[in-house]
Amino acid sequence: MTLIRIYKINKKSKNNKNITKEIVQVTCDDCGLIFDHKFNSRAKKSELHFCCKKCSNNSITNGRLRKSTDDGQFEKYGSIYVNSKEFKKKQEENCIINYGVKTIMASPLIQEKIRKTCKEKYGRETYTGTEDHKSKCDYKDIAQKAWNTKIKNGTCSKSKPEEKLFDIIKKNFGVDDIFRQISVIKQFVDFYIKSKDLYIQVDGVYWHGLNRKTKDIKLGKTRQDLKIYKQILRDRKLNKYMKNNNKKLIRITDEHIKKLSDADILKLLEKN
Repeated sequence: MTLIRIYKINKKSKNNKNITKEIVQVTCDDCGLIFDHKFNSRAKKSELHFCCKKCSNNSITNGRLRKSTDDGQFEKYGSIYVNSKEFKKKQEENCIINYGVKTIMASPLIQEKIRKTCKEKYGRETYTGTEDHKSKCDYKDIAQKAWNTKIKNGTCSKSKPEEKLFDIIKKNFGVDDIFRQISVIKQFVDFYIKSKDLYIQVDGVYWHGLNRKTKDIKLGKTRQDLKIYKQILRDRKLNKYMKNNNKKLIRITDEHIKKLSDADILKLLEKN
């Protein structure tokens, strides 16, 4: 609370009587505006003052009122109330009483209502997959976010050759010098060694089209051939970008990693 001063003014009432009114001047705890509080007794007792509803709502959303509320909940429950064991237990008990299951979404009645509503509105039992849903989804952005999350959590898929190479370079350069899955022009390069300023990409012979002629892959009619050809184009784009920007990139196949000794792989890296 920021109380500046309390002063009195003389006014005339409707009955033409002289009355003395006490004014409490305070500072808004959100925007800092100095204003006269309308409710004197409340203003004296209040810990926080706000000049308008907007400032009050800001404080409730992400300000001193929110902090005060959160502090109280942490002190009482050890976390925000909706994340506490007490809240979850109470929620489960209410759901069991009302729906016979622990969570509302597990209720057959609720599931049937959702299916019925979706069918009436979108022509199918689920919203996912409808034309409206497809039009609002940026699948590339979704895939990018999913991949970033996997990298952050360390759950992205890693091949055995890639793991073997990681063990080799880790022993020689140290974990802190190696970065994995580095984004370069919206592609991910497997390794980056900071001290050598070197990017390393492990290429699977099959999926990078290294065991066949590109012409044959391009003319192929299978889904695999289409994926492999797109990968070849991405590889060429990355190679061109690296060359034009004077960045060092070494590509090593999964078969080379399997066949070569640790010393031979390190010699290959030292050349770059």
